[in-house]
Amino acid sequence: MKVTALIRKDLQDFTHYASARRQAKQGTVWLNANELPWDVSQAQLNRYPTGQPEQAKQCLANYYDISPQHLLITRGSDEGIDLIIRLSCQAYQDRVLILQPTFSMYAFYATLQAATVDTYQLSPDDGFTVDVDRVVQNIQPNTKVIVLCSPNNPTGHCIPLITIKALAKRCTDQCIVLVDEAYIEFCETDSAVTLIEQCPNIIVLRTLSKAFGLAGLRCGVVLAQPALIDWLSKLLAPYPLSSLIEPHIVQALQPKRLTAMQQQVNQIKHAREQLASQLTTLSMIQTVYPSFANFLLVRWRQAGNIYDACQQHGVILRDVSSFPGLTDCLRISIGTEMENQTLLQVLIDYGRWQDE
Repeated sequence: MKVTALIRKDLQDFTHYASARRQAKQGTVWLNANELPWDVSQAQLNRYPTGQPEQAKQCLANYYDISPQHLLITRGSDEGIDLIIRLSCQAYQDRVLILQPTFSMYAFYATLQAATVDTYQLSPDDGFTVDVDRVVQNIQPNTKVIVLCSPNNPTGHCIPLITIKALAKRCTDQCIVLVDEAYIEFCETDSAVTLIEQCPNIIVLRTLSKAFGLAGLRCGVVLAQPALIDWLSKLLAPYPLSSLIEPHIVQALQPKRLTAMQQQVNQIKHAREQLASQLTTLSMIQTVYPSFANFLLVRWRQAGNIYDACQQHGVILRDVSSFPGLTDCLRISIGTEMENQTLLQVLIDYGRWQDE
């Protein structure tokens, strides 16, 4: 398969902006970027940063067990979503297929690109299972991207790799299969990164925002075939990352920090199961859905009242009841033991007040 088959026809001759730092990466006297020559910050902030810092890129590649040529660092996963849709979807002509309910930014960026958004509805009755044959039936001749979020936000369900592979094989020459794995560290399954060599139309998104606890860093990663990475690089802003970010990325991926991250993930997973068990004892709750992420999706008998009661006590939940199929559902991020117990106490007190 030629990667160009997955690229918008009107971009076939597109070339990236030739930034000063991209044209010349080595030197001692920098007179090519209209920078001030004095480093008043004492942190080399008078110079433009490297577009893709090499040390950070190598550390990320080591962690994801892939070569740096397969990797692009972006400003959070959001930018990766935006780049992929803009690369593949021609405005007012192409379509993006999204499996609902899911993260709303996929539809946001598709709409921003003036691509038609098609949806395939997942059902809580069968655990939000993805049926490959039924998804394929929803693919139109001008469908260019299929989005899979695994583990999915806000449902918490995980899509088996065999399903992702089967879907990618069914649309190899037509669609990019975008697999968003923002929460995969909380799941036992292998990453879809392992499928990239077999399925060149798969693009995987990863992030340091969730399991690594670095949401404020805004470090997202796109993983794909080198040819696709080269194309996405052409659309990327010339200086997407601050010079201050690279040391934090490198530090987060050192062995001691990785061990600490895994310990924190294990704590979250234990707290998730404990909280789920405790919530199921409350009469105000209809369903606590199985989760493979750092949150729980819960269906309530009076979701609006519960949301308000929690908010009045300073406990902020995420209202996802407007998502397709998630009426009366709230999403609960797993907090510290104290935060989780505070939530439970608010719910218990609310239940007692209701019974009076």
